[in-house]
Amino acid sequence: MARVDAQARIRWRTPEEDGRKHLPSGPQYAATMHFDDEPDYWSVVVSLPNGAQYGLQTVNLGWLFRENVGEQLQVGRRIFITEGPRVVAEGEIIAVL
Repeated sequence: MARVDAQARIRWRTPEEDGRKHLPSGPQYAATMHFDDEPDYWSVVVSLPNGAQYGLQTVNLGWLFRENVGEQLQVGRRIFITEGPRVVAEGEIIAVL
């Protein structure tokens, strides 16, 4: 199980919104993400306790290098989960653990 640094409420983009054709099938999904107002990308593991689903869902996030994220990790920050340059999910940090 991956370390949990924060919780977020996210929404997976649909294929019509240029999101994934198929949502992640496992309980964990490794991706990159960035904050809405920052150019840096971070490696993150998204834990999906109830599997990925369209609509809003709460997920756990664990950063590969948590110490590098530092003060940027704050409740209320908008995040974008990406695969390469494509945004596949977006949301907001709701808790920092």
